[in-house]
Amino acid sequence: MNIKACPKCGSRDIRMAGIRDGTIFGLTSYDLICEKCNYKGMPIIFDSKKDYEMFLKELKNQQKPD
Repeated sequence: MNIKACPKCGSRDIRMAGIRDGTIFGLTSYDLICEKCNYKGMPIIFDSKKDYEMFLKELKNQQKPD
């Protein structure tokens, strides 16, 4: 089971970028875009749901004010 997620926000709502996103296939350095935060780049791929949930927990902890 592979879970692809945005490394910036953790969203699984990612898609292939297209010409409207400034991607010309074979010429730009990214080809995926996050629908939630507009991150452009490669996703993180998790082997299990448990690993993905741990990543989300860490993201949430980093966003908390000290």
